[in-house]
Amino acid sequence: MTRIALDDPRLYLNRHLQWMAFNHRVLEEARDPGTPLLERVKFLAITANNLDEFVEIRVSSFLQKIEHGGQSVSPDGLTPSEELDRVSASMHHFVREQYRCWNDELLPGLAKHQIRVLTVDSADWMPRNLYERVEVLFPLKDPSLRERISKEILSSYLADNRKARLLGPDGQYTHVRRGRNGKSFSVQEHLMVLASGNVNGSGRPRELHRGVTLTKGEQAAAPTPPTEPSEPATQESSHATV
Repeated sequence: MTRIALDDPRLYLNRHLQWMAFNHRVLEEARDPGTPLLERVKFLAITANNLDEFVEIRVSSFLQKIEHGGQSVSPDGLTPSEELDRVSASMHHFVREQYRCWNDELLPGLAKHQIRVLTVDSADWMPRNLYERVEVLFPLKDPSLRERISKEILSSYLADNRKARLLGPDGQYTHVRRGRNGKSFSVQEHLMVLASGNVNGSGRPRELHRGVTLTKGEQAAAPTPPTEPSEPATQESSHATV
């Protein structure tokens, strides 16, 4: 009886490619018209979460091996570079199928039941906003809240100059110049103070129930009420991204 060489690569399947095949079977559940619609959405979300973990753990291990010059061979006879190439091709195909499922099947199905997913466009083109950020848009019917957002929140964001950048026509970012008083203003810090009730949206100190007001430094850094732009520096800050 002839013995079988157990180190023969032809006897093995690549564990990472098999994992991608498993995730594809989950995607098939999301594409199955016989599955309830919201369950299909859940299955699609599961595939996205699975793929995130796969990239963070397994793909990163390929990159580390390649960076350190590792030449180890997998049981199916692939080097780290070869595994990375094959897994990358599988992932690209898989992501295209995910988008096709979402855009061509699930979104139209949700719309038939008056369920719509809306996104808010970001103020800049940074990769974190293009690939990692989803926001939900909903109507704000209270007139007082709409006025507060317009006069307090938006003006605060436009006044932020702590880490603000200006996107120029050449695609390059430059630091936004500070105002004539030379003080920096962070909208995140201001909103935290605003939420605590210490200051109103225009930056004027508000008396607390216990009689506490803002410090002089907090008052100086708070934004002034929005006005019509009169200088180039003010116009630039209104187009800044944070």
